[in-house]
Amino acid sequence: MQIRKAVTLQPLEIHRRTSAMNPGDIVEIEVEGVGILRNHVVAGKWLPEISNSNNSGNFFNQGKD
Repeated sequence: MQIRKAVTLQPLEIHRRTSAMNPGDIVEIEVEGVGILRNHVVAGKWLPEISNSNNSGNFFNQGKD
C-alpha cells in the first residue's frame, strides 16, 4: 500500500486499509527529498511489560485518563 498524500500517523496507528502485518514483512516510509525508513516486522510481545501498577508516565496510556 502507498499513501500518496499528507498523513499524520499517531503512535501505534496503522492505516485502516493495511492488512495484518506478519514477521518477515517490511514497513517502508519514503519522504521525497529526505530518504527511506525501512523496518522489518519481527515476532514479539504486543506491548512492553509494565512494572508500575498505576501506569503513570507510560507512553501507551498518556492522555487516556
